[in-house]
Amino acid sequence: MGSMYYTPVRRNHLIGPAGVGSLLVTRSGVTVLMCGLPSWVDAVPAFGSEESARRADRVQRMRSQELHDHNLEEALGIDRLISPPVIEDKAKYATTWFVPAVRFPRGEYCTNPTCRSLGIASPESQSIGRCDRCTGKYPPRRQQTPVVLVCAFGHLAEVDWAGLVHPAGSCTGSPRLSYHIGNNSSAPEIRCECGAKARLDPSELRPCTGSRPWLPASGAEQCAGTMRVLDRTSTQVYYPDVRSAVHIPPDGGLRDAVIRWLEDDVVAVELRKIDADDARGLLLRRALPLFPDLTVQALEEHVQHLNQAAPHGDRFAVELEALTSGRRGTHTSDGPPILDAEVIQSELFAPGYVGDDSPIERVVAVHRLAETRVLAGFTRLDPPSRALEGAPGYSLLWGHQPNTDPSRDWLPGMRVYGEGILLELNPRQVSDWAKHATRQLMPITLQGEVLTAEFMLAHTMAHLLMNAASLQCGYPVASLRDRIYTVNGRTALLIYTGEGDMIGTMGGLVELAQPGRLEEILDQAYANAHWCALDPVCLSPVAHIKNDSPGACHQCCFLPETSCDWWNEGLDRATLIGRDELRGYLEEGRSARVFDGSST
Repeated sequence: MGSMYYTPVRRNHLIGPAGVGSLLVTRSGVTVLMCGLPSWVDAVPAFGSEESARRADRVQRMRSQELHDHNLEEALGIDRLISPPVIEDKAKYATTWFVPAVRFPRGEYCTNPTCRSLGIASPESQSIGRCDRCTGKYPPRRQQTPVVLVCAFGHLAEVDWAGLVHPAGSCTGSPRLSYHIGNNSSAPEIRCECGAKARLDPSELRPCTGSRPWLPASGAEQCAGTMRVLDRTSTQVYYPDVRSAVHIPPDGGLRDAVIRWLEDDVVAVELRKIDADDARGLLLRRALPLFPDLTVQALEEHVQHLNQAAPHGDRFAVELEALTSGRRGTHTSDGPPILDAEVIQSELFAPGYVGDDSPIERVVAVHRLAETRVLAGFTRLDPPSRALEGAPGYSLLWGHQPNTDPSRDWLPGMRVYGEGILLELNPRQVSDWAKHATRQLMPITLQGEVLTAEFMLAHTMAHLLMNAASLQCGYPVASLRDRIYTVNGRTALLIYTGEGDMIGTMGGLVELAQPGRLEEILDQAYANAHWCALDPVCLSPVAHIKNDSPGACHQCCFLPETSCDWWNEGLDRATLIGRDELRGYLEEGRSARVFDGSST
């Protein structure tokens, strides 16, 4: 593709809102569709005089981008993760791995009000075209049509404009169409020079074409679903299915740096798969320049740890146990730790919010954590279901079901490092509160999962805390993320930095977990929960039945889509401050804090 398509995209956006199958506006002003993973593989620059040499070069370049997280790999049924490429040197564009895209939609119309001619551009067209029917030295520009057809099974197509005007295919000649927008951009009128005209009905359901334009080599497939008309900028066009896990360091005195090296080094990955003395000897000789004190026995223990099957059980329970264990990591000659979680003594906090008999039982200052994220697929029209096992979107990314092809045993993934604050709520108080709250809160089902009262409580508290913390910690709220734990009778929320660049390592968030600072943030979140510009409508459950957020809106609780894995669903300020007969969870703690004189 030409240089006009070279548009910088953050790596964490490729594992998210700009992933495979999404629509993206390039810096040349053209809306493009991010191609599937087969096109990613074909785009890897490879050199050599023979195809076998080029194939080997391509495999080697992809291996250099390998990433491993055994828990996620086991859950998704894949062998490895591949990190999206990063441009390190702009002078080496010829050897850079670019993620490909194609122009979509291809339909475009003239912006001249007296013309409005409709045409079809080439999928490789790199820039906004000009009208070929208008005269003059500088013909008017064309503009891409603003609507697309979307299927709940992930298919995407353009409107058949000629078929809309001439459903029977009859016309006096070659159809010459014009595109006219009225009061509703989703319902344009299409006119033909033969005199026929028709208006697009955005409410009409159409048989699905099975079109997969992000997979140019795969073509359409059979689909029994229906397609809806949507604006191409609608959030319903693309929901990335991102699976994530906090990376837990190994137990038993194993070294984080050795584990990371065994996972990332291309040669080490292959050698540790071979159970032979010669292979272990070669592996040790390769490791000694980096780890001079590493023994044969220690190396074998690290290899066995990686080669054993991933531990079974709820990974969220494993994460919560690791985060609340008080496990402190230290910076060594091997580098910084993977996890450094400091449990702060509750006695250091002012009475009210934190303590054995308070709403918050435990506060953890997570000085460093690592999160692995994987693009497991995507959905359209409705958010992805967290209840589905494996990678249900694999076929949408690759164009086929999983197979044994070693070049297609991966999904796009990345690892980010940052910091955070974890608050574990008092289990006894949460249990007592939930027994009453369950009768007052509307049941919410999100893509097959029932959101419990405990989840809504922790989720709402996390969003309000993120809004309050972003004003003091130096991070924009879009750089923060939440992670909710409701496992084994425990309820907790983790607020952490979610950027994969320097924005995620500034060091300001974890300071807010310290005594004196945390109480101020909780006070601010509690005050924000009491006031919304759209009250009383916002806090009324009747007004939000369709949104699954009965007491939340963009004025108070909603966050950018990159910050919330639950698409701003399952939020209600009443869980914290009360509404009618529903008691607010923080009411008692707030009253104790005010009575103690710690807050005004």
